[in-house]
Parts: sequence; C-alpha cells; structure tokens
Amino acid sequence: MPDKKLVNSFYTHRLDELLTISGVKSDLEKRSETESAFAINWNTVRDWSETLRYELGVTEALAKGMYEAVVNRTTGILPWLRTQW
Repeated sequence: MPDKKLVNSFYTHRLDELLTISGVKSDLEKRSETESAFAINWNTVRDWSETLRYELGVTEALAKGMYEAVVNRTTGILPWLRTQW
C-alpha cells in the first residue's frame, strides 16, 4: 500500500515540490549552477501557480517572458525536463 502522504504530495502545482518528488531537482540545480540563462529561466517559472492565469494584472510582457522561459530550445525548462524522462 502506498504512503498516503507521498501520494497526496503528487497533487500539487508547486514545481519545486514536483521536481523533488520526481528525483530530478538535483539535476536542475546542477544545470542552474553552470548555466546562467537556464537559471534565469528557472527563476522565472518556479513560482508559477495555477491561480496566476486568472490574475488580471498579468502583463503581456510577463506572459511572453514566462512562455519563453518554458519553451526556449536551448535554455527552456520544458526541453530540459523532457531529457529527464
């Protein structure tokens, strides 16, 4: 039987917690230490929350910056995350 606390921890939108659970957070930290552009992108997206999409004060520039930090082919968080699967 799985540990209830562990199972419940998967039901989060906190990216840093999900990376810890998945076992790839140390790899992210290593890359952040050696590649400043990647670190900047991680700092851009790490505090994202599901409620942010409903906030009215989000500017177009902020949204575009978040998008670029996620999808950039060489320093984006999503392309890096795909290498961890």
